[in-house]
Amino acid sequence: MNDESLHSKFEELRIRAEELLRERKDEEKPAQSSGVDILSLIHELEVRQIELQIQNEELRQARRDTSAAWKAYSDLFEFAPVGYITIGRTGLISRVNRTASDILDTPKDSLKGRAFSGFVHPLDHESYYVLTQEGKEGEKSCEIRLLRAKIVPFYAQVDVLPIRDAGGRSNGWRITFMDISVRREAEEEQKKYAEKLERSNRELQEFAFIASHDLQEPLRKIQSFSNMVVQQASHLLDETSSDYLMRIQGAAARMQELLRALLKYSRVATETKPFSECNLTEAVQDVISDLDLLIHRTRGKVEVSDLPVIQADTTQIRQLFQNVIGNGLKFHRDGASPIVKIYVVPGDSHTCSIAVEDNGIGFEEEFAMKIFEPFQRLHGRSSKYEGTGMGLAICRKIIRRHGGDIKAKSSPGKGSVFIINLPYRQNETA
Repeated sequence: MNDESLHSKFEELRIRAEELLRERKDEEKPAQSSGVDILSLIHELEVRQIELQIQNEELRQARRDTSAAWKAYSDLFEFAPVGYITIGRTGLISRVNRTASDILDTPKDSLKGRAFSGFVHPLDHESYYVLTQEGKEGEKSCEIRLLRAKIVPFYAQVDVLPIRDAGGRSNGWRITFMDISVRREAEEEQKKYAEKLERSNRELQEFAFIASHDLQEPLRKIQSFSNMVVQQASHLLDETSSDYLMRIQGAAARMQELLRALLKYSRVATETKPFSECNLTEAVQDVISDLDLLIHRTRGKVEVSDLPVIQADTTQIRQLFQNVIGNGLKFHRDGASPIVKIYVVPGDSHTCSIAVEDNGIGFEEEFAMKIFEPFQRLHGRSSKYEGTGMGLAICRKIIRRHGGDIKAKSSPGKGSVFIINLPYRQNETA
């Protein structure tokens, strides 16, 4: 309420009070005149005077509150973190805040009355006009290029909300925008880095595939000719030469095993199938069937609880559990039959968490991350535990391809627990 309205209100109250006083005097009769009536009238006038004073103070306080609220709104509008403008049906700017002036590097007074489209990059005019076309309700948004001082282009996030009168007719638009150049540059750099990383990974995978595949032929020849020497000329060799030959054969066999493991590792990314519905219980039961000989030889036992259905590459999921369950059976303690338990552990609503627990030899906690690296073995070649050190590396690569992770907990002589986290659903097919 402005000063003129307040003054008018006070005048109205004063006039009403004077009229009431005159009416009381006109209605007085001589027989009724008495000191009591006068005192009553004075008392009533005093009460009304107090009421007016209270109303006057309330009005002054309302004015102060309104002024403070308007100041707060003005500050919020002027210094908002986004540029704010209002344009009419003609597209001309009628109102603009300080942030918009700073972003566009143009004085506020110079912006008013100008067409906002003049600050839109020529190549993005079509996108801008789509934002301001009629017929679509609600807020519309897009990323377009604006021109700072009508010269320097920059990317901006622009949001447009139509203004309508009481009849529903369009009276213009409220537009907010913010400079997102830094974010766009970061996104472009991230995209380039991702492409570079993908290219590098692809080259490494191709190299691993070619190396492991092409090197197997020379190894086969080494094994073949060394076997021929053993079969045809072993009686001509002394003990030392025979030992050297056996070492050559052993090294060739280990190299062939390593190359085959490397080939499997590279195929995790090169030989894939689309994600589909995968019943984990059925997949694990298939693996147990494949490991039947190992289970029988070690006198082991595999216990499986009900497992959920997820979206995954079933072939790779079988390979994953075959490696983890196989390790639980292989690394068992002397004199103790291996027991592997597979069950669900609590997780979030989007992730399936599976525990694979064994009663084997275990390992030191400091190796909990190292065991997932390629060719990492915790036991020397002379130990009774065979392997290339690639099994868990392959597991981690499969799980990462599915957008999950794997962790291990263990202590020497007390077995190990592997927690496999896999999403129930995949965002896209591979």
